[in-house]
Amino acid sequence: MRHAHLPVCGIEDLRDQAVRMTGKPRPHEHGDKVVGTVEYRDGSIVDHIYATK
Repeated sequence: MRHAHLPVCGIEDLRDQAVRMTGKPRPHEHGDKVVGTVEYRDGSIVDHIYATK
């Protein structure tokens, strides 16, 4: 929407702005204990949910 006079920038610029405002995210830490499983209706497993350390 360049005619609306809104700022247009790339996704990298948006990421850089977010890091400047909120800081760099720390790595996600999780333990070895599975506390949940995400499954499709047919029973196939999509992902596991792990407890945090």
